[in-house]
Amino acid sequence: MAYSDFTLDQVRTTFGLRVSEHSDLFASAAELTPSPWLVTYLNGSVPLARAMNTGKARSELIIAPVLTELRLRFPELCSLFSGAELNADPERGLRGYCDFIIAKSAVQHLLEAPLLLVAGAKNSDLATGYGQCAAGMMGAQYFNETRGGLPGAIFGAVTTGENWAFAKLEATSLVLDMQAYPINRVGKILGILRDMIGG
Repeated sequence: MAYSDFTLDQVRTTFGLRVSEHSDLFASAAELTPSPWLVTYLNGSVPLARAMNTGKARSELIIAPVLTELRLRFPELCSLFSGAELNADPERGLRGYCDFIIAKSAVQHLLEAPLLLVAGAKNSDLATGYGQCAAGMMGAQYFNETRGGLPGAIFGAVTTGENWAFAKLEATSLVLDMQAYPINRVGKILGILRDMIGG
């Protein structure tokens, strides 16, 4: 089994998670004004990704630029990985490739201290991405624990590119934010991501 094979219920039962929902988990996150470059880019790329209507197009044209903006704004706080392998505990299914990982490390050449797992939702349905995302979050938690670093919360994001939803994992408690943020609120999305990396 790999991250992408998990459903949310399978993650819950396999790892004994307590899953709860919050109406607006990141309400206190202040917006971060996007750069003029990102605004201009998304104005052209979102309609293009919508017309192409594939997960690959949404990943490349919407998700990657937003995450790249975070890395460029806070290079001392995070590193960004796309399609990275995270074999944290293969025997328990915590293995495979993650769509995107943001690590709490300035070192871009090595995956250290994964903090935020981003999963692309299948078929533009946010709900389908929660299992993969939660499994990746468990993998990140285990990865950090076995290397003696970065205790505390692990964050997750499930996104279609056009809509973003977030989650928080602490120990065995997984909280899903019921508020979804559309890409036209990219400032709020960036603000939430900034708070997650401690910016």
